[in-house]
Amino acid sequence: MVLAVVWWLDSGTAGFGAGAGSGSDVAQAPAADVVALAGEAHLSDQGRQLLYESRPQLLDAGAFAGQCTDDLAAVRSDGAVGCFRPVDGSVVVYSPADPRLRGFVVETVAHETLHVGWETLSEPERAELAGLLEVAVATIPADDPIHQQIAFSVGDHPEHRPTELFAYLGTQVWGGGFGERVEEFYARFVADRAALVAVHEEFEATMSQLRADIDAGYQAVVATEFTEGIEAAAAERARIDAMVDDYNALQAQLQP
Repeated sequence: MVLAVVWWLDSGTAGFGAGAGSGSDVAQAPAADVVALAGEAHLSDQGRQLLYESRPQLLDAGAFAGQCTDDLAAVRSDGAVGCFRPVDGSVVVYSPADPRLRGFVVETVAHETLHVGWETLSEPERAELAGLLEVAVATIPADDPIHQQIAFSVGDHPEHRPTELFAYLGTQVWGGGFGERVEEFYARFVADRAALVAVHEEFEATMSQLRADIDAGYQAVVATEFTEGIEAAAAERARIDAMVDDYNALQAQLQP
């Protein structure tokens, strides 16, 4: 899984920053790292404002541990690598130090922003969009990992399924869009959804290449050890053959 590789790559040092502050400083200017991530996530003006007002915390592995648990009623992203807390409107994101994982952080920030955006919709809008999203997700092949990701994030909270569909489909699936009405909702929070999904696709390609490199490295070690083992066995066999030859020669000399 991507999450396993992400945690393996994390150096354990600080991530991209401390976020926009505490619950008392909503009006403060957002931190520069948060502004940069909002740009890379292609958020609209409304999406940026919602992200800034959520006081996002970008945490390393140590600080992130325990931040997105069920007892906090958090709406989680895949592998609990980020969450939105409706109770106080805050966003928490796991931010690995490895620069190769920048896309992972960008996508998670966009995912959580869409959760925040979902909360701004009226009840009739949510009901309408939930139905449209169910139709949309049904068109995705059953073996696509996104189905497992959604199921994991929903967990024991079926009431979270509509917002998870909104966040996952919005950040990971494009294919020309899900129809005019659905894209109207997304456009409130994301200025260029095709570009946002491209971030996800590029990150997945990076992870696939990384996994391939790790596998190739492992196979190279195994092959080296196998070759060295054959060479050692051959040397041992030659030594034993030489001993046998010496023994036979000695026996011949002792024959009457």
